[in-house]
Amino acid sequence: MSLKDRTTLLSEIATYINDNTANDITAEEVRQRLLDLTNSYPNLIDDSHLLGLREYEPTKTYLTGFSCVYNGSVYKCTAASTTGVFDAGDWEELTPNYLKIGDVNYSDLNTASTTQNINIYSLPAGYEISDVWRRVTVAFVGAGVTALSLELGVSGESSKYGFAQDMLTTGRKASENKDIESDTVATDILAAFTATGANLDQLTAGQVEIYATIKKVF
Repeated sequence: MSLKDRTTLLSEIATYINDNTANDITAEEVRQRLLDLTNSYPNLIDDSHLLGLREYEPTKTYLTGFSCVYNGSVYKCTAASTTGVFDAGDWEELTPNYLKIGDVNYSDLNTASTTQNINIYSLPAGYEISDVWRRVTVAFVGAGVTALSLELGVSGESSKYGFAQDMLTTGRKASENKDIESDTVATDILAAFTATGANLDQLTAGQVEIYATIKKVF
């Protein structure tokens, strides 16, 4: 049983099941052609994940060019073969969309210091990050804390994807900065918090969400 394209299948059917005037069509030849046909075309039950746009199924195996829907976006497989937990490196996103890349609660800033960096997202190799939004859904509050700011960036460049935003009031702020950090390795996107007046462990309330467009380029 082999996986064959349409041209090969038609050629073999013409060769091995042409006519039977000489009684030379054998059961083996017919059986082999039927097995090849069954293996070469999708089955409505076994291959339903390949028919139309379906949600990614980790139990299935996807080949180059296959498509799926994952986390609300359409992807095309770029790997020779992939299965299991969704690996962004094996797929090209065809419909880039906003993705929540981070969600920081005041309890995540439990440190006796006025500064703290939190790794909020691992940007895959060859992916561009752009259109970054920061949205304070719950204003940060803490005894003695007179100011609290948030920057977004990478190690050594803390404000690359978002300059300081006030965390003591609700609201949102955008950044137009964008880049591809590396073609070969994943890069940590960091949220850099800085408090004034008291340490971060004095915070008793607050939450900020971070969104961005993540798109495969290379």
